[in-house]
Amino acid sequence: MPAPRPPADPEAFLAEFAPDVAELATRLRARVLDRHPTLEERVYPGWGGLGYHVRGAGYVGAIFPRDGYLDIGFEHGAELADPRGLFYRGGKQLRYARLDGWDEPLVAAILDLLDAAIAWQGR
Repeated sequence: MPAPRPPADPEAFLAEFAPDVAELATRLRARVLDRHPTLEERVYPGWGGLGYHVRGAGYVGAIFPRDGYLDIGFEHGAELADPRGLFYRGGKQLRYARLDGWDEPLVAAILDLLDAAIAWQGR
């Protein structure tokens, strides 16, 4: 039986993307982890994203670097209030917000959605 692979390094994962997108994702992940230092961060190479988990409660969402922007997925976004109308696509459960560049009010609103997602997950 092969030895389990160590978790992928988030910085190495992000280095595979265009510099502007990698920098945007690096800044956002720093804000996410500063605000919620107990979140578990995992690299999902198959999904192409950085996933975030509440210990003991499960997957909350992820940052997905794309060509020129970030998709920020919220696993139970359909259950969240979105007063600023940030969700632009999704299905029955998952919702995505989009970040095209650093915009402090938009980042603050995304972090507010993350707070709500964590509270929903821990209910």
